[in-house]
Amino acid sequence: MPLEDFFDIIDEEGTIFQNKEIFEYTYTPEVLRYRDNQMKQLACLSHKPIEDFTPPNMEFTGNPATGKTTTVIKYFELMKEKHGEKIETVLINCNMNRSEHRIYSRIHEELIGKPDKNNGLNTFDIYDSLINYLVKNNKILFVGLDDYDNIRSRDLNKTLYSLIRAYENRKQARICVITITNRRRQLILSPPVESSLQPHEIYFNDYSAEDIYYILKDRCKLGFHDNVISDSVIQHAARLTYHNGDLRSGIRLVQEAGRVAESEGYKKIFKKHLNHIKKQYY
Repeated sequence: MPLEDFFDIIDEEGTIFQNKEIFEYTYTPEVLRYRDNQMKQLACLSHKPIEDFTPPNMEFTGNPATGKTTTVIKYFELMKEKHGEKIETVLINCNMNRSEHRIYSRIHEELIGKPDKNNGLNTFDIYDSLINYLVKNNKILFVGLDDYDNIRSRDLNKTLYSLIRAYENRKQARICVITITNRRRQLILSPPVESSLQPHEIYFNDYSAEDIYYILKDRCKLGFHDNVISDSVIQHAARLTYHNGDLRSGIRLVQEAGRVAESEGYKKIFKKHLNHIKKQYY
């Protein structure tokens, strides 16, 4: 391909996408469809004045792609909107941060900045710095541990215990832990951790075919220009997604179908584009 053609494609203004970020994993909808019950439970667990009350530890359970992570993000957003500078929120991906040291380093980076390696900060130093920050600034930390069952077995109990029992080291230290998992029953926690954690479980049921249709319809309305994808094509995408059992795959399905349609010069997405992506990736 000639270099000028490459740059012409990059700079091309005509696109069927209105906002590509709508289809990204990091996008959080303004309104979470079909998660009213879960949001109501979160509100009930958080209804007391934050000055005198730390919400209890919670655990989000349910199959993959049922909105657990998105709900935590939305909950954090709403709590920050309500309480402002009184709280800090951090969501940790425990697939990527599997050790006690990495988890505390990530929290430290979000709240204070990267730990200074030149000072040789070990795990305890980083943890102590975090607690000092919370106490000094009179803040409550809300920490979400996404896929926490992926924390290394030798670190899992230590990490949970030091978070939920932080108040024993510093009385003013206040931390709310939200664990997220698809396989709670496979975890073996030590009796002291089980006794201290005692999370309020919030269960996320699977989405129905109708649920998936409306969620995809919302994304398509915001992500594509008008008349790019018809209702019948969205329904087809919803059926394919339901049989696959993974909402994330459905969002990626319509996103990739849009890219294929655009690369082929179409102004609309057709079922053949969905079927092509389905066959290629799923």
